[in-house]
Amino acid sequence: MIDKVDFSKGEASFSDAVKKIDFTPILKKYRDPATVYAWLVVNDKIVSGEMMKLACFRHLQDLRRAEDPDEEFPYRYDLGRCRSILGFASIFPEPAHGKPMPLMLWQKAILCMSKAWVYKDNDNFRYTRVIVSVARATVNLISPASCCGTPT
Repeated sequence: MIDKVDFSKGEASFSDAVKKIDFTPILKKYRDPATVYAWLVVNDKIVSGEMMKLACFRHLQDLRRAEDPDEEFPYRYDLGRCRSILGFASIFPEPAHGKPMPLMLWQKAILCMSKAWVYKDNDNFRYTRVIVSVARATVNLISPASCCGTPT
């Protein structure tokens, strides 16, 4: 059984919670961009905001829950979908040059986190909407996430 961590009441420190949890089995099994990015964020190797830290922590915790046979967790992380969305996004052209640009780690992570989590029983997407807020300096880039809508 995975211990629950409640950050909403201020009882748990984020860094203390991360230090208490052994993510080693997850990090050995999942080497995709979302998991790598999540690990770097929760360990303060990448500077990010509170909401992104929480999303990364949830991603790592959910991977643990998905792997735990004692948990009744309705989702699974589909590495095939992760590879698929990254393959599609890698050919998406950058508007100014008309050529594909390599995705940054955070872009890969957001795509994988939003499209690779699916329901175990029917393979539908876990998340149907994702809000991504990026600093103004990158406003001229079109995100591959904008073209990857949810099927009806």
